[in-house]
This record gives sequence, C-alpha cells and structure tokens, in this order.
Amino acid sequence: FFQAMLKAVVVAALAGTAAAFVAPQGFVRLGPSCGTARFCSALKPSRPTAARHGAIALRAEAEDDLGEMFQSAGPLVFDLKNSDNENMAIASHKAQKITESEPAWALFGDDKEDSVQRVGVTIVKVPVKQNSVFIGAVKLPRSPARACFADTLRTPCIMVEKGGSVYRTGRIGTKLVEYLGKDIKKYMGDSYPPKFKDGDVVKMELNKATGVFKVWVNDGVPCVVQGVSPASKFFVNAEAKDSQFEIMRLED
Repeated sequence: FFQAMLKAVVVAALAGTAAAFVAPQGFVRLGPSCGTARFCSALKPSRPTAARHGAIALRAEAEDDLGEMFQSAGPLVFDLKNSDNENMAIASHKAQKITESEPAWALFGDDKEDSVQRVGVTIVKVPVKQNSVFIGAVKLPRSPARACFADTLRTPCIMVEKGGSVYRTGRIGTKLVEYLGKDIKKYMGDSYPPKFKDGDVVKMELNKATGVFKVWVNDGVPCVVQGVSPASKFFVNAEAKDSQFEIMRLED
C-alpha cells in the first residue's frame, strides 16, 4: 500500500512538472501581475489540447519508468498471477503450502528479458517426512500448468532438489528430464551435492541476457547452467503441507 501511494505521489509530481514544461505561455503566470499573463495570452494563443496530450504522454512514460524501478529495486515478492494460490498461502515475500495436494508452485522475479537478478530462498520449514522440494528457474508459460512435480515438466526448467540433485527439463529431445549431477560435481568440490534443509538459504542468479543460471546453498560453490530462457522466473515447488519459504534480494 505504501509503495502504491508513493508511486501515485511521484507520478503526480512528475506529471505536474511535465505539464508545467509543456504548457503554453498563455497559462504561465510570469509575475505578480494578472495583466501580464493576459497580455501573454493575447500575444500567443494557448493550445490546451496539445498540452494535455503532452502531459499524458509524459505521465505514461513516468509510470512505466517507475514500474520498472519498483519491480527491480523494491522488495522482492511472489508473483500471485503465476503462483498456485489455491494450495499455497502467499503473503508478500512469504509462502506456505496449505494442502496435501500435488506439489504447488510459487513464482517470483521480474518480467524483463535482459536483467540480472540475484535472489535467495530461505528454507523456513520443510517437514521431516519424505517429500520433494524443488527450487530453480522455469520458462513461462509452463506445461503442464496444473499442480505437478517440477521434474515432470515438458517446458524448459532448471532446478535443485532438497536432496542435492540437479535436473533440467524440456531440452533433450523426447527425454523429459536430464540429471546434471555427473557434470556439476566435477567443479563444485565439497559443495556437491547442493542439498538444503531448514534454516538454509538457496541462492540463485539469473542473467537473462546471457542465459546463465547459477544456484548454490549458503556460501557454497555455485552450480552453473547455460542456455536458460530469458522468459524464465524463479520458483519454489513444494510437496508437503506446512512447507514454508521466504524470498529476498541478494546484495551484489
């Protein structure tokens, strides 16, 4: 709500400033004398329609700029439009699985195709019983769109599972899922496998311009994967009820 108010105030201020710059002289008061303004108006007829159009155009541009600013610099929050709001309780940067359904999705990240994003997912709680949790990046729109395990997708997706396995989908011909562990463990050293549990932070970086995705746990060595789509978003895919996660931006 505060961000919305702040955005509205800034947009209104920018729109007012823009209108002042594009307003014709007939509407500009140059001094304390009203006669001076009337004299200017007589010399140069006003064009209120053009002024309004100019102000509207500048205001729209300011809104777009502010939208991008808040999206890339504001608090990191889950994307409600692309997340499973039926099986996940999502509030800002927090998500909790609330049903015993198939694994539910909570997505986040910007909509740009040339950005570099660095984020962290704090594992607040994952029940002890056997269950799957996948964290990674998925190309939108995903298929199937319903609740499902991330490693069964037909669309491109890169992920790490809580046990440390790294998978990729949607790339190898008719093969639905590709296990990347054999290649990754060669350079991850003691950081392999990148498994996680309660209290850990799964960190990710996605360079949409180059298609390079990195994922690591806490202060471990990153796992690096090439060829990730710029239409991708980060995600948490959780199976067990009461699984809880929080997301945040990482400092450079």
